[in-house]
Amino acid sequence: MNLKFLESKWFLFVCYILATLFFLFQHFKGISWDFMVYSMNGQYLFGNKFFFEWLRPPLTPFLIGIFGFLGFKVAEFFYIILVVFLHFLSSILFAKKFGIHKNYFYILSLSFFVLINGLNVGSELLVLSLIQFFLTFFGTSLGGVFLGLAFLTRYNSFIFLPLLFFNKKIKHIIRDIFIFLLIISPWFYYNYIKTGNFLYSFVNSYALNVAFRDYYIM
Repeated sequence: MNLKFLESKWFLFVCYILATLFFLFQHFKGISWDFMVYSMNGQYLFGNKFFFEWLRPPLTPFLIGIFGFLGFKVAEFFYIILVVFLHFLSSILFAKKFGIHKNYFYILSLSFFVLINGLNVGSELLVLSLIQFFLTFFGTSLGGVFLGLAFLTRYNSFIFLPLLFFNKKIKHIIRDIFIFLLIISPWFYYNYIKTGNFLYSFVNSYALNVAFRDYYIM
């Protein structure tokens, strides 16, 4: 059986379009509480001071808020389109960097788990994309940028921070850590202005999702 079509550009593009349509349809059929909160946090950041959950990192609400001028219901769909594209682009670049066929890597990345959970909650597919960008550009100044953005999407992305110490030159380690801190510092400064505590959001997230969730067996 000839499976060469799996390596064609048109097949890759079809998979990307189908993935986009799936995520849009999933969101159309129902919205989770987490996604709803990200949207409301986005509204809060852009002027609608109705509701805000401090435990949520800011990047997902910010990206939804950018499209807020279209109306926040529409903005959520444009956010999904953007994130699916970022996942597609990061997968292509990641595969190229590590010598993997881009079609196979992208198709396999669209696992059942990713399709069901990638955008159902709101931020998982985005942080996966940013981590792929980080690993693709690791060793360059962009590595610190993408790691910082990943942290501002899901706080548990900080587990990748030790990888920065695998740079071959000390000056590159210092550069990347500085860029990482520069990217995340506006959010911590915003925390301080609003609450008087630089780590308010991060500590809230850790407390509610880790420290006081011992009732979660997993």
